[in-house]
Amino acid sequence: MNSVKSACQADCGVGHLLTPLASFSPGRSSLGLGSDVPGDLGDSLLNMWILGWGAEHVPRLLTGSIGWSEFWNANIFHPDPLALALSEHLFGQVLQILPVYWLTGNIILCYNLLFISTFALSAFGTYLLVRDLTGDKRAAFIAGLVYGFLPYRIASVPHLQVMSSQWMPFALYGLNRFVTTGSTRALVGGTARARDAELELRLLPALLRAVRAAVRRPSHVDADTLRDVRIWIVARSAPPSPLLR
Repeated sequence: MNSVKSACQADCGVGHLLTPLASFSPGRSSLGLGSDVPGDLGDSLLNMWILGWGAEHVPRLLTGSIGWSEFWNANIFHPDPLALALSEHLFGQVLQILPVYWLTGNIILCYNLLFISTFALSAFGTYLLVRDLTGDKRAAFIAGLVYGFLPYRIASVPHLQVMSSQWMPFALYGLNRFVTTGSTRALVGGTARARDAELELRLLPALLRAVRAAVRRPSHVDADTLRDVRIWIVARSAPPSPLLR
């Protein structure tokens, strides 16, 4: 049973990955992953610069070679200090691209892989969430396509920080698993993934999801569970720390 379930998840994941590849390269023999820029040459290039700065400086920051002031004092808007704080720092996205950047040094390739992954992961995370809620794999697959390619996302193609909402369905999936099964591991995993989304959508969807789960399955929700959910919501709704902004 577990092998069949894993195979179904793998098939859906592959399908959700192939969809953005086909959508953004119609009639082309090459995707140009290492040379072409999706969207426009404004915010896309700004985000590439941020990712490039992070890819060069985050490893040095984590190893203690530089301090926080050197990290925030990016090479832009001289002589203003802490220039990186004037826009999104994309810290979570930098950690995602580091292995590829170390191997290739190609920030365009890193950006494009990150860009494509937002579609595939948004769709796959929604698939997991809806399948968990409904038990219907076909409905879950369609829901994944809807969330992964809804017009709001397409209109935000140059804004990687907005496109990186792929962790929200994973966060809701983890919260739902916690409410229905009491899995603390699912709750912690969902919380970590919500942070990776840099709180672009905050926690309103998670709050509504928690209330709905409690109403639908009250027999599974005891006082301790409700207390833990309240703590989770308060923690996730708190303003970001200076590190995150």
